[in-house]
Amino acid sequence: ALVAALSVALCFLCAREIAGAGAALAATATYALATSMWSTAAQALWQHGPVNAAVLAMTYALFRAGRARPGGPVAAWLAAAGVCTGLLPVIRPTAVLFSVAAAIFVVAQFGRRGWWFAAAALAGVAPGTVWNAVVFHSLVGGYGGDARAYAFAPLPAFDALAALLVSPSRGL
Repeated sequence: ALVAALSVALCFLCAREIAGAGAALAATATYALATSMWSTAAQALWQHGPVNAAVLAMTYALFRAGRARPGGPVAAWLAAAGVCTGLLPVIRPTAVLFSVAAAIFVVAQFGRRGWWFAAAALAGVAPGTVWNAVVFHSLVGGYGGDARAYAFAPLPAFDALAALLVSPSRGL
């Protein structure tokens, strides 16, 4: 619940960067109450909550880096975004897509100043990668033994669909 609450606060900060207070509150209320944020991320010990919080923290830091004055704290905001970006694939390997999108954005938006982002991303990914290697003997952690679930083929897709349809916590 604390991670979900943090995520909602970060959503408000991000929405406030692009909209007025009223619109930001409406967007935040929608995020908090009309998505799976409360039902899944706050009520279950899955990776949804931490991934949402990390993506929103990364997004907020990138907003702030983009708005920083020349000579201002651009490097600090890029480093903060980088740490969050590095944490994403450690929290949940499929979240690497957000990391890739952020890296492309940073290169396009900040050019050479993006090295702060890259260095911090490495610092963010390092502890989790070491943990996964030591504990799970795989860079992707516990997911390493379940690589078949991420194959793009009809049989694994059918198996996953069938499992979701009859899952006690998420199925029909």
